[in-house]
Amino acid sequence: MSQSLRDKARANASDSWGDAGAQAETSAQPSRQAPAAELELVPIVELTEATTEDPPSVAVAVAWARVMRDVHGIGKNSLYNGNGTRYNFRGVDAVVNAFGPACRRHGVIVVPTAITASHAPAVSKGGSAMRETTTVVQWRIYGPQGDFIDGASEGESLDTGDKGTAKSQSVALRMFLLAAGLVPTDEKDPDAQHIERGERPLPKPADYVDEICDPRTSFARIRQVWNEVRRYSLLEASITNEHGDAETLGSLLKRKGDERAATPGGES
Repeated sequence: MSQSLRDKARANASDSWGDAGAQAETSAQPSRQAPAAELELVPIVELTEATTEDPPSVAVAVAWARVMRDVHGIGKNSLYNGNGTRYNFRGVDAVVNAFGPACRRHGVIVVPTAITASHAPAVSKGGSAMRETTTVVQWRIYGPQGDFIDGASEGESLDTGDKGTAKSQSVALRMFLLAAGLVPTDEKDPDAQHIERGERPLPKPADYVDEICDPRTSFARIRQVWNEVRRYSLLEASITNEHGDAETLGSLLKRKGDERAATPGGES
């Protein structure tokens, strides 16, 4: 039986789509080009394959001890090379890459429970405005049975933008894992260095006069200055008061303290 026109049309359409699909599949394959520059990655730890088995139900102290057994050491495999400085360092990624698989293997979870950050202005060597951030993080290590161990760590950072808090928290995490895991860092022992502490130079009696005579100085601050001056044995030191007359520093402090106390709300 001769093929109908409808059957021929269907056959031709199928062949056309097949050829077009083959061409599209061929043209869709990207051409492999050598990358302009490849980064040499140094392996940090050997990551084991993921498992769906539940970890043994043991106390958190036992589980964490097993994590510590798996994390033998973390080297300084990261390299900083910029601004004329070059050094190796142990970053938070290296530490997390080491502890992460071990914690998952033994059913251990590490979470922050409280974060306290404080900030202070700073200036870089080149004069740029920076912000110094100090973050104290309270940590909790949960074991497979739900019991936990508490700990804390502190991290510091300097940043010119809005990343200071995140950086300091990363440092706090790195320091906590290294300390709680008793990970050997191959750092120089603090006892290997001996630093002589210098004596703080004694303040000059005249340095206190402006603050004492300032009406904005509170009675509580006058009292603090009194204790400090007495500690340095400067109460009998002669100074020139706000009237240009000679007076002892202790007398000036007592007089100004009485004035602040007589002012309504002066002792608050």
